[in-house]
Formats: sequence, C-alpha cells, structure tokens
Amino acid sequence: MHALCFLIVASLGAPSDVVLNEVCTSNVNVLFDEDGDTPDWIEIHNPAATPVNLGGYALTDDPERPDRWTFPPYLLEPGDHLVVFASGKDRRHHVDHRAAVIGEGDFWSYRECMDGLPPGWMNPEFDDADWPIGPSGFGYGDDDDATYVKGPSVACRVWFDATHAILDSLQELTLH
Repeated sequence: MHALCFLIVASLGAPSDVVLNEVCTSNVNVLFDEDGDTPDWIEIHNPAATPVNLGGYALTDDPERPDRWTFPPYLLEPGDHLVVFASGKDRRHHVDHRAAVIGEGDFWSYRECMDGLPPGWMNPEFDDADWPIGPSGFGYGDDDDATYVKGPSVACRVWFDATHAILDSLQELTLH
C-alpha cells in the first residue's frame, strides 16, 4: 500500500510558489539515504524568483494529522530542489551545498544498447572514441529530448572535472 503525500502550509499566510516536483512511492533503487536504505521520497522545488523559508511547512500522508512532519527553518533558494525522505527517521540535517558539474544539454558519448555493451564500458580508461556524441537528454522522440535514440536503452558516458579543493572537502556525493 502506498501513501499519497501532501505539502501544506502550517500557517494561513500568503501562498508560495513551492511545488511538489516529484513523489516516489516505490523507491526500489532510485535514491538511497545515508544508511543505504531506499525509503519513499518527495522532491520539493522553488520555481519562484525569491527564496522560501520552509519552516512551518509540513508533510503528511494522513489528512487527520496535517502536521505529521514539520520542516525546521530551511531556506529554499530560487530554482532549488530539496529531497525529503519519508523514512520515519526524523533527520533534519540538510546538504548545505549543491553544485551541478554536468549541465542539461552537455555533450555525452552514447551507445544504443541493441546487442549489449562491451566489457568495461563503465571504467574511466574505456575508449569510447567510436561512440556517437550528443547533448543530454536522451529519449525516444517525445518532444522533450535533445538526442533521439531508437533502441530499448542507451549507455551514456561523460567526463567532468572536480578540483582537489572540492574533493578534499567532500563529505557526501550524490549523483542525481
């Protein structure tokens, strides 16, 4: 049984532009929490031009308990996303820095998986020089794809740089 999640404002103040961007009620292997578990999750997005303090907002799966889990003070900057795990662990820390090292539309090497993939294709030293190159996102031509593919799946490879200063201070890395 899966619960429907609601985002509500605990106070009756002015409405905001914060939206539920994604809800995953069957997280098998999409996102892992810091314990390696795969609880359901909710992604909140602020598409507005101003920051929104989520303090006082609440998530619930029970209309009789609208404040089942209330956010601590947290400033969601314009354009930012926040993933909240519905784990029951009541952890309120957050990632204090996110950086995109691969952008939408960046060019990737890719190969349509019609007949399998060559061994070692995920290793950094693999030579993908004969693979086609195209901008992300990859898809089947449903008008939201930059690179169209025909096969049932596609393998993609991209290089990105991370400075030693970033790597030295890194405590957690999430590829999403």
